[in-house]
Amino acid sequence: MNILGKIVNYGIGKHTSLLDSVRIRNKNIVSIIISCLFLLAGILGLLFGLTVLSIITLVSFIFFTAISLIFSHATAPKTAGHLVLILPSISGLAIYFLEPEISGSVLIFLMLFPIIAVSMVKRNSINISLALLFFIIAGNFIPLENGFMPLEPLSFIFYIVGYGVMLTMAEIIRKNIQQRISEQIEKVEYYESEIKQRDEFISNLSHKLRTSLSNITLINNLVHDARMSTAQKELLDTLKTSTLDLINDVNELVEISTPTILDYKQSILSFNLEDALKGTIDILESDRKLKQKISIEWKASLQYNIIGDPSLLRSILINLSRGIAELEPIHDEIRLTISTDYETQSMYGLKIELAFNLHQSQKLEEKFRELQKNGEGQSNLFTIANRLLTLTGGKLNIESKDNGHSVFFYQDFSKDLTRKTESEESDVKMIKTQERKLLSESNILLVEDNTINQKIVLLSLDKVVKNIDVANNGKEALDMFGTKKYDAILMDIQMPVMDGITATKKMREIEATTEERVPIIAITANALSGDRDNCLAAGADDYLSKPFQVEELVKRITNLLSRV
Repeated sequence: MNILGKIVNYGIGKHTSLLDSVRIRNKNIVSIIISCLFLLAGILGLLFGLTVLSIITLVSFIFFTAISLIFSHATAPKTAGHLVLILPSISGLAIYFLEPEISGSVLIFLMLFPIIAVSMVKRNSINISLALLFFIIAGNFIPLENGFMPLEPLSFIFYIVGYGVMLTMAEIIRKNIQQRISEQIEKVEYYESEIKQRDEFISNLSHKLRTSLSNITLINNLVHDARMSTAQKELLDTLKTSTLDLINDVNELVEISTPTILDYKQSILSFNLEDALKGTIDILESDRKLKQKISIEWKASLQYNIIGDPSLLRSILINLSRGIAELEPIHDEIRLTISTDYETQSMYGLKIELAFNLHQSQKLEEKFRELQKNGEGQSNLFTIANRLLTLTGGKLNIESKDNGHSVFFYQDFSKDLTRKTESEESDVKMIKTQERKLLSESNILLVEDNTINQKIVLLSLDKVVKNIDVANNGKEALDMFGTKKYDAILMDIQMPVMDGITATKKMREIEATTEERVPIIAITANALSGDRDNCLAAGADDYLSKPFQVEELVKRITNLLSRV
């Protein structure tokens, strides 16, 4: 962005709404014009020997610029608006009374003041304009300078009438602007309400359909285990085929009507960054659709744990990695680099970069142009990652060089001075002493509020898992998690008392003080865009949407147990 662009957008941040951005930008443009007029008048005063004009306007230019920087239209809109109007009006009056040679030209300029006032301060613009007119009238009856020539009566009347016309136009403009703003706000609120209702409807409909279809699918599998005639088997095969077709229809409905709202609640805890990144790589490697190999390169030495939200960081990296994978990088390789931006006694400033090679950089640039247009949307995985990243005050950046491309961001973390990171030797020793359990010998916790779903899952897993405990909601699961050791947890998401997302996050917070991590599979009828990412961001190791096949669930559990 050039210098003029930075000045016009002064005070606009990444969290500034579109409406506020337009307002701030317009006021900044008016301030720039006024500042340039002061400077131009000062230069002309010097050229034509108008000493008073040059002194007043140049001093006003300095004060006006300083005030605009100190009291920006973003941080102090009311104060900035009033100061921006008061200083030019005082300067204009001073030039009008103290520089008689150009008093007529100044008077014409001051007639435009009401229009300028409306664009800066809508509520008090008329009052400030009337105050200016009062001083002009008073100055004509009581001149402040001996050489000043008051207006003739007829000219004076014409001027007051003209000023009154400007006041009337300013008031009309003010009401029109206010009406337009109100209409735009109403439209935004209406469409946001419509989108929210649509999202809730689709989410609830998808949840109900998937729950029922999941039960039909699992029961169908159970029934197939019994001895049946050929005709009965054909009927069940038809039922199974019809169910799968209906599942595909539901998936298409969900894909077309993807909600645009991504909700995430942050949690703050102490964690080892290296362990969090290894967990992220494990999740990505377990994704069969992701063919890319991801390697980690450390250019930062962290002696202490960091304080932040590991789940949020995990979700950002997962979305970025999958977004890069869609671009089909050369050699299917992504390099994750962690380097130190700065370090103080209590803080780490880190640069987190994902580097890769592409045949054509246009695809990456198109993704980021889309991100800039739809910063709040979920049109691609990069926008999801950027939205999550804004929760920490960061933003995505891209860089293209001859030797490759990279997506990177900066993050500030507080040091947990009470917990030092463990050495590599202790990590290896810990991993060796842990036993890999067979599924049949494992203790599984099923967290599910629907009793019918509980029975079906228990019947489905009866032949492969001998020990399964059941919790009816997240609160019960959390209590059982604290009293008994489990090898894996099957977590439903939408439950009363405490939902699965909250329960998963609290379990991970408890584990942050220990060296253990229980695999959690989110099994949910929520399968909308963002649900998978919310589950993984909360700390789940895997995600399985209903309806699912028992074989797939068994495979997911087995894979997680083999990585323990």
